[in-house]
Amino acid sequence: MTFRSGIERYLNNFYADKEKIWTPLEIKRIRRIQYGLTQVEFAELLGVSYGTFKAWEIGRCYPCTPAQSLLYVAKYHPEYFLESADERKAGKKP
Repeated sequence: MTFRSGIERYLNNFYADKEKIWTPLEIKRIRRIQYGLTQVEFAELLGVSYGTFKAWEIGRCYPCTPAQSLLYVAKYHPEYFLESADERKAGKKP
């Protein structure tokens, strides 16, 4: 399964829980516990700016719907992001 098809597959589950709002603590836990990455590294993995990601973690603003989808996949299906990270390290496009 490709990264893209994985995201599409699991977005259906995300939209079933439309009321989900990611709290700063949840976002920080995903980054630190599941991935063990810095804010800069995790922002890069998600494809968002460091400033945006930092704002989510401190609660200054909340992720928009597409970003919430990315966080859902990052939390429940980290293999897709780890696969993408491995491809980037190898010089391939995800």
